[in-house]
Amino acid sequence: MNQEKNKNPQLDLVELFKKDNIDLKPILNRRKTRKHISGGIDKYQGEWGDKQKKHLLNRILIGYAKYHLDDLEDLSLDEAIDLIFQQEDELPKPTNDYFYEWPQERYDELNAETAERSEFKIEPVTPGETWVETGFPHNRGPWDQYISLKAFTLKQQLRQKTSIHWKLSFFIHNLLPTPYDSGASAKAGWQYLELLFKAPYQSYKKTVIDISKDPNMLWYLNLQFSNVNNPDENFAREIQELFTVGKGPNSKFTESDVKAFSKIFVGWHSDMYTHEIPGRIKTEFSYWNHDTTDKQLSSFYGNKIIRGREGEDGKKEFDELMDVIFENKEVSYYISRRLYQFFVYPEIEASTEEKIIEPMAKKFRDSNFDLIETLKLLLKSEHFFDSANFNSMIKSPLEYVYGALKFFNLHQEEFYLNLFSYNNGSSYELPEKFTNPLSREFYFYKKFIWVLEQQGCNFGDPPSVSGWPPYYQAPVYDLFWINSKTLSNRASFANDFQWDLFIDDDWENDSSIKYRVDYVKIIEGFDNPSDIYSVVNQFANSLLTVEVGQDQLNDLTEIILGSIDPTYYTELYNRYTENPTFENKNELNERFRNFTTHLLTLSENHVF
Repeated sequence: MNQEKNKNPQLDLVELFKKDNIDLKPILNRRKTRKHISGGIDKYQGEWGDKQKKHLLNRILIGYAKYHLDDLEDLSLDEAIDLIFQQEDELPKPTNDYFYEWPQERYDELNAETAERSEFKIEPVTPGETWVETGFPHNRGPWDQYISLKAFTLKQQLRQKTSIHWKLSFFIHNLLPTPYDSGASAKAGWQYLELLFKAPYQSYKKTVIDISKDPNMLWYLNLQFSNVNNPDENFAREIQELFTVGKGPNSKFTESDVKAFSKIFVGWHSDMYTHEIPGRIKTEFSYWNHDTTDKQLSSFYGNKIIRGREGEDGKKEFDELMDVIFENKEVSYYISRRLYQFFVYPEIEASTEEKIIEPMAKKFRDSNFDLIETLKLLLKSEHFFDSANFNSMIKSPLEYVYGALKFFNLHQEEFYLNLFSYNNGSSYELPEKFTNPLSREFYFYKKFIWVLEQQGCNFGDPPSVSGWPPYYQAPVYDLFWINSKTLSNRASFANDFQWDLFIDDDWENDSSIKYRVDYVKIIEGFDNPSDIYSVVNQFANSLLTVEVGQDQLNDLTEIILGSIDPTYYTELYNRYTENPTFENKNELNERFRNFTTHLLTLSENHVF
């Protein structure tokens, strides 16, 4: 893709954590003394109230919001589980919403440069039409397509149902990671997102087969360039170490297995021509670039010999290898542990291994490697609902930022249109790209791509083939999310709400595009909105899943009131409802700006 717009460098969470010189010993000691988690895999029969529902929602959503809690009202645990495992609607295709960045003349320039190759004549993508099957000469297309794909993903996730679908896609993304910009093309990134979206509702074995032939992965882990005379071992190693059998004490694959796997995989590649012409990218098997010798596996795989095959029959070696991998029980233990660490808690003690991981692994095998059936067993369990698991992990940037954006309804069009152009106290007319319905969401949501990058986690941009360290790197795990840099950036994001949320720059008018929160619109949806104490309680209850003490609520109330009497707030609100002028509304809104920043930066808002 065109590299005029360079990527922001990723934050190295491990290095930043080390730089802070944090004394881990007392933190880890506290974790060791954490209350023993009671209960096993048997179905939970205890209290089923808001605390339990919030805990469930915290773990199955990317970003909690109270409207999700409302969806569980009057539902039993079984009914709630049925609801949260509903699939999202069919994934739409991202459209050309970046057309102000890639106008007609850019296509003309590109066509002039490639005039000698008539098959690469690029037809402009009509604004509002999908770009995902567009062809571009390799590394010559719009970098903005990658930004479009990230903004599209963010929007889809923010608008999720009360469903585990996107959280499971994130789990799989972290387990089988490739960046959208793997070096192939933006449409390869799109096909990878499609894979992640479909994966939760199919056998995990099918997903591993799919990812092994995915164009994005083929490029990312070098299978695209593997040669029969020198088979690349990257994917052969990672499919074992990271994707299937893991690195546990009983996972004893050998270097000879890595070499044998690499010989079986050589020959699979994405068709370069289909990257560059309109249509989907195809994956092919080139028998002339395949090792036809027999492949001897170790005792870990039952000393299996996969016979070498000639011609197109060489494809069958891949299928046979997948059967061998998934016949190994260690796959079920590894995946069950990763599910537990992602959805419950990062550390697994011996009793948890026996009471939880063992039955999960059995369910995984018996259900044909079904993630959903395995997760249902876990999420209905006594163990999952032990109160010691509640709010026991640190939110990733996705949970933190999405929770805030949902709280302020920024996933809803009627709210996020509250943009204005501002410079030196004066307002300007918004540039057309921020008002055009075909482009405005691109410019709004891409702001939060940067926000997430600055906090250390952006969907579509994993830091390595291992995924994000907080999900696998002992003993720190989720503590990696918090360091002086990321905490400062979280505070900066929260502080934006104290003023106006910066969205973009309008360079032509030398002004900034900002978003102003309409607090009054939020308050009007509360019960008893004229009572300041009720309003503060509802703000806290809507954003947080941790109960805050009365002293904190009093402090938050004082931020709003300042030196005025609580009755004045009531008068102010009633004055607005009786006479909803701009001045009356603005006076009411101003009361909540500083309050919002304090609410977002509470320590209770960083855990889930």
